[in-house]
Amino acid sequence: MANPGPEKERQMLGLFLVPGVYLRVLADVVRQLGYNDRSLYEGMEFAPQDLQSNDSRVFVTDAIVMVERALDLAGKNGLSFMLARELRVTIHGTLGFAALTSPTLAGALDSVRRYLQLRVPFLTMTLTDTGDHVLVRLKTEFDVPTQYRFLAETVSATLMLLAEQLIDREDADKRGFPLADGKLPGVKVRLTSPEPAYYRKFAPQLP
Repeated sequence: MANPGPEKERQMLGLFLVPGVYLRVLADVVRQLGYNDRSLYEGMEFAPQDLQSNDSRVFVTDAIVMVERALDLAGKNGLSFMLARELRVTIHGTLGFAALTSPTLAGALDSVRRYLQLRVPFLTMTLTDTGDHVLVRLKTEFDVPTQYRFLAETVSATLMLLAEQLIDREDADKRGFPLADGKLPGVKVRLTSPEPAYYRKFAPQLP
């Protein structure tokens, strides 16, 4: 697809909606880190109480502003990993339910692939089964350069943590895939950006 240009991209992003619950949790994490989360809402047409319902929706352009403000406040504190840790499977609506009811991890990943754009409309996910491995690729459909690393870290960490929540430990042991020191066997995540300074703090907490 030809590059539509920054102004056209902004207009196209303005057509998309994302679940308000993600921004509510983001604000909660910013507050947990000791910052004033009220500043995230300045100038917005919605307030914290408007995001209480899991059915609430926010324009992507507003979400980008809120994330930018959150990163300015707490980006160096590992905001992406903190947020991923708070995004439990039940928060993800249809996507979470489909993953939760899948009989296998492969089925859960495919459910995430199919329903992802209902939750994050500017993100696509592809699965490639090589026989020995399943390769999961995440791609943003629009450029948000200042937030790419945050999105990549948050979504990849969320997927890993969801997998950990969904796996039947006893069944995994029987099949020869026991979790060693809480780590999922055979899982690697590769990002295109340099390792951030805060990664080492959160690495032991990731599965």
